[in-house]
Amino acid sequence: MANPPDPNFEKNVFINCPFDPAYKSLLRPLLFTILYFKFNPKIASERSDSAEQRIDKICEFIESSKYSIHDLSRLKSMKKDEFARHNMPFELGIDYGSRKFAENHFGEKKFLILEKERYDYSKALSDLAGIDIKSHSDNAEDIIRVVRNWFIETVGLKKLKPPTIVWNDFNEFMADFDAERRKEGFKDKDIYEMPAPEFIDFINDWLQQKTNPIAPGLGSTAIISGGYFTYKESTLSDKNIEELNFTIKSGVVARDENGKLIGHIIIRSPIVSAQRFIEKIGKDRQDFVSTESHISTDSSNPTVFTSFWDIIYPRRTLILNPTEQDIEYRTYTTLYGHLQDLNFKGTFHAKWESNFPTGNFETSGVFEINLS
Repeated sequence: MANPPDPNFEKNVFINCPFDPAYKSLLRPLLFTILYFKFNPKIASERSDSAEQRIDKICEFIESSKYSIHDLSRLKSMKKDEFARHNMPFELGIDYGSRKFAENHFGEKKFLILEKERYDYSKALSDLAGIDIKSHSDNAEDIIRVVRNWFIETVGLKKLKPPTIVWNDFNEFMADFDAERRKEGFKDKDIYEMPAPEFIDFINDWLQQKTNPIAPGLGSTAIISGGYFTYKESTLSDKNIEELNFTIKSGVVARDENGKLIGHIIIRSPIVSAQRFIEKIGKDRQDFVSTESHISTDSSNPTVFTSFWDIIYPRRTLILNPTEQDIEYRTYTTLYGHLQDLNFKGTFHAKWESNFPTGNFETSGVFEINLS
C-alpha cells in the first residue's frame, strides 16, 4: 500500500543535477527561480546525514515531489580517463518509473528534462527519443528562462513575470547577498561553499522583503536609523517634563510569527543621569506591537503601536520621583503614525500608573522614526 502524499507534494520540486563546482553557476539561478514562483526545491545536498544512504534520500525526495527537474547536461566525460556520469539518468529512471507504474497520486508527476545543447541526450539515451527536452547552453539566464516557461507550459501557472525580470531580480539578489554576507564576515570560500539549505534561506528572506514589504519603499524588515520623541503636554504639576526630547538611536521594525508588526527601539534620554539609570535597568530598549501587518501611508488612518512596561524609580529620581520613597510605575504608551518619505511620524500618548497615591499622570507629544 502506497504512503499518503507528502503535505507539500503539490509544491515540491525534486532537483536531479550535478554537484560539481562548475554547475554552481546554474544551480543557484535554478534554485532562485523555483523559490521565486513559490515552490520548494528538494535537493540531495540539502541534508547531510552520514548514516543515511544517498539513494534512500533521493527516493524520499522523489516520493514527496509532484514536480522534478532532471539536468542531463553532464552525461559526457570531459577529459581523458574520466567516467561519464550516470547518476542523473539513473535518478530520472526511478522518477519516470514511479509515474509510469503508479496507481495513485504519483501518476500526476510532471518532469522537466534539461540538456546542454539540443539533441545531446540522444547520443547517450536514445530511449528518450520523442520526449520534449529543453537545452540551457550552460547559461544562467537561459536556465531561468527555460524553468520559468516550464512553470507556465507544464505546471500551469499563469501571468508570471517575464524571464528578463526574473533574471534581473536574480542578479539584484546576488549583489545584495554578496554585500550582506561580507558585512557579516563571510569570506570568498564561505560564500562559494555555502550549504544549499543556508543559501535557500537567504533567497527566501530576500524574496520576502521584496514581495511583502511592510510599507512602500521598505522591505519586510526596516532598519531604524534615528528619530525622536518630544513631550508636548503633561498632567504633572512640574512642567519641566514638557518639551523633553528623547532621541531614538537605532532599532528595527519587522513582523512577528503571526505576521503582525513589531518594533524594537533604543532611546536616549536628554538627562545624563536618567540615561545611566534606564540603561542600567534595561529600559533604554522598548518594544512596540501592532495588530497591523503594514505601515499606513494615510495620515487619516494611522498605524497604531502599543507598549507597556514596569519600572521602579528610587526616591528622589529626577522629575518622575521627587519623593522620599520608591515609586513603582506601569507605563502604557500608544503611537499613532503614518509613513511619509520613509519617516514614520505622528503623535503618542503615555499613561503612567503608580503605587503612589498622587503618582498617576499622563503625557503626550509627537514623534518621528527614520526608516530604511
